[in-house]
Amino acid sequence: MQNPWRMVSLIIVVCVTLVMPQQLWSASEFELDLKEFKKPSTPLPSFTQQKKYKKTYKRRYGSSKYAVNREKNPDNLKLQQALTLEPVIAVAPSELALKGGNACRLAEQMAVAVARPVPADSLLHGLSLKTVAAVNASGVNVLVTCGIPPAEAYTFERLLAFHSVQLLNINGDESDSEVSDKVNQALGLTFMIEKDDISINGDLIYLYPAGTDRQRALRLMVQP
Repeated sequence: MQNPWRMVSLIIVVCVTLVMPQQLWSASEFELDLKEFKKPSTPLPSFTQQKKYKKTYKRRYGSSKYAVNREKNPDNLKLQQALTLEPVIAVAPSELALKGGNACRLAEQMAVAVARPVPADSLLHGLSLKTVAAVNASGVNVLVTCGIPPAEAYTFERLLAFHSVQLLNINGDESDSEVSDKVNQALGLTFMIEKDDISINGDLIYLYPAGTDRQRALRLMVQP
């Protein structure tokens, strides 16, 4: 019969052999978990840092609430529509040719062409005066006469001035350029001269821009 203490020792050795690997694995796993736990974690941003981040985000990207209100604002929509580029169609000026050589006739036709005709009685204010044209341009009232003696023309000019009416008297011996200058000066018109009287064919060409008195620019040619 074998020694009973030897059998007990053998049983203990077998048990230790079976239990030891599991204990070693558990110890290593516990040590690994402990290392992971000891790793430094990323700290959460402080309240000051969060507030600073929000300000930076709003400055760069704007608030979504503000963006929605901006899109719904009718004034901003009108501004966006106004800033939208659209093709501009150039409108050619209207053209009119007048025959020169007769100072009185040219003054009458030119005044009516570049200004708005009005009834002569509305500018005479009861005065007995023979006129060839009565016009208004941007609030300026002008009566055009022809061949009135200088002294008589001066008297009527003073009387009409009380009613804010100008008298343009043509002597009849003026050149085409002199008549054109008198009409333009009396009406206070803005214009540009394209050609002078020494140009090709001697035509006088005046370009009047569009404005309150005309919707389209006017290209007026005075032919000799």
